[in-house]
Amino acid sequence: MKGTIPMSWRSQPWPLPSGGPPSWRVRAVAGGVHQAGSLDRHASRILPVHELIVVHRGALPIAEEDEDRFVRAGEWILLRAELHHRGTSRIDSSTWFHWLCLKGDIGAASEGPTPTGTVEDRGMVQSLFEALLADQARGQLTRDSADAYATVLLHHLCPERATQGRSRPAEIHRAVVDEVAARLSHPELTTRNIAATIGYHPDHLGRVFRAVAGETVIAYIHRQRVAQARELIANTELSIEAIVESVGFTDPRYFRRVFVRRVGVTPTQFRRLYR
Repeated sequence: MKGTIPMSWRSQPWPLPSGGPPSWRVRAVAGGVHQAGSLDRHASRILPVHELIVVHRGALPIAEEDEDRFVRAGEWILLRAELHHRGTSRIDSSTWFHWLCLKGDIGAASEGPTPTGTVEDRGMVQSLFEALLADQARGQLTRDSADAYATVLLHHLCPERATQGRSRPAEIHRAVVDEVAARLSHPELTTRNIAATIGYHPDHLGRVFRAVAGETVIAYIHRQRVAQARELIANTELSIEAIVESVGFTDPRYFRRVFVRRVGVTPTQFRRLYR
């Protein structure tokens, strides 16, 4: 999609096919690029959706309610739904930026001062926008992939602010514990996959979980898997190989190392204690 931000908003979401149950906390609605020299001043309006803007060159003079902002190259701003925002002065002819409108839970970013910040990896963020718009132009942008792009961009640019309000440490810890309990036997159970499933940035989720639990997510997964393996070794006739697979490990040698590190004996030696 090309062109500028429309002067008046019309609710015309991307016509994207659904692709299974939603797994994202935000939903992409529309996006585009403001070409240099194509707009004198940002529109004055109140949108029913949030608007993420990343400035790549020049600067964007803009205000949300009574807060004036001057967003420079390499910076972003997240304009919130149902709040009045407007251009405060003329946009320099060299200024260009990407924009993305989205719906959904943006956590702590929905309250307080207008969220702004610095783009840590400008090349990656620009590439994500370009890939999103290229997929749209080719007709390959699905509902899930559009939402995924929006989520990755939001969490990369402001992981703490975008999750803090709805991610109280105890709530994140409980969400991880529940997810591990539900999918313990799945070999693909990782910190990154858990984070994607419950809608958090993996680095943020990992830090918060460790602060609450005193161990990493992977250490917690291993502890739960070993505990289940101990029960099966002691109380069933299943082979060690079958138990390894049933608790989510794919490599018996790796399972053995983890088991010895946590129990102090090998799985076979542990079974002999109950025979």
